[in-house]
Amino acid sequence: MSASCSRELLKACDKDYHSGLGGGKTCITNRGLHTRQYNGRKIVGYDDCLPHINGKSLNEHIGNQVSRGNRPNITDLGFGRGNFLLDLHHIYSHHVNLTGYGHIGAANQDSYDEDGAPSRPTLPLLQAKGINIVEGNITDVNTKLQLSSQDIVTMVHVWEYLHLPTTFFLSLIIDVLAPGGYLLATYCSPGSSNGLNIDRVLQEISRIEAVQTSLYTERNGFQSLNLLIRKSLA
Repeated sequence: MSASCSRELLKACDKDYHSGLGGGKTCITNRGLHTRQYNGRKIVGYDDCLPHINGKSLNEHIGNQVSRGNRPNITDLGFGRGNFLLDLHHIYSHHVNLTGYGHIGAANQDSYDEDGAPSRPTLPLLQAKGINIVEGNITDVNTKLQLSSQDIVTMVHVWEYLHLPTTFFLSLIIDVLAPGGYLLATYCSPGSSNGLNIDRVLQEISRIEAVQTSLYTERNGFQSLNLLIRKSLA
């Protein structure tokens, strides 16, 4: 993800999550694998905001792969402070190969998480755990990551800030998926008129190797799309 995208994410996060904190604090989304509550507010985790794979949550799917003796390669695009990756490492240790791809600034600076608590840089911890960190833009993903190597790629609330043709950046991501690998992504934007044209996006996606896409819902003035793409085995 580009530096400009990162700055937009910081601004959006500060506005959406920390409007009541004041003091010019900079917020980086500290979303992990599991949903948690803080002061009556729900912070939705990856396992609850991403689509299911064959009826199983992301964590259940990974657990099944590990129990079969597989060691899945998992990349989080726009990994932020890396809490999702740290959660996976805590559960599965070295039974999974984890990569955070994007702009490393979020993980390499002091911040405040959604709880309003001070948060130290997480980059040293990610590296100490053996989590692979790759700095790059979305347009470089198929040159900086090995082609046809990733079993799972996640992209949570990054799509909103990519001002690129949908089929263009999705095709780049699909390049790095292993045959049968999955891309799980979320999109959310305030109001249909201000965001993505969902019908057009679904038409565009139908032209690439997507075997499953979820329906989108619109509620409370937000339109959202949960997307699941599985790369062809051929």
